[in-house]
Amino acid sequence: MKHRGFTLMEAVVTVLLMTMIYMASISAVRGFYNHLQVQQALRTATSTLYWARFQALEKNKPIRLSRAEQNWEIAIRSGGKWMLIRVVKYTREVVTKFSAEPVFYPQGNVAPTSSIDLMVKNRHYQITLAITGRIKVKRIV
Repeated sequence: MKHRGFTLMEAVVTVLLMTMIYMASISAVRGFYNHLQVQQALRTATSTLYWARFQALEKNKPIRLSRAEQNWEIAIRSGGKWMLIRVVKYTREVVTKFSAEPVFYPQGNVAPTSSIDLMVKNRHYQITLAITGRIKVKRIV
């Protein structure tokens, strides 16, 4: 007599194997997603700094970068006042700290020399602005 179908033991083993594969893939996807969030925050920060420097060169006026809550504000010096020209918004997962508010000048330099600490998903990066306008990103822990 031939038996057709699966035994209860075969079905249980199959379900357990599928559950293990599913759990492994979920943790891999979560790690990949966290990595993407970190990379996006770094790209946003560095591209904002390059953009601010370019605006100073193009408009021949000083550009200041400042932090307001979760946002970065970019202002241009016009008529003795700072006028807001752009706001870059970050999510709650991204924490930034400025050592000083950098000002990009039309000659291409930055003063004061400053650093920006960027923390995302338990990863800490330091973005350093050299006086020449060079931007360097370094991972801290």
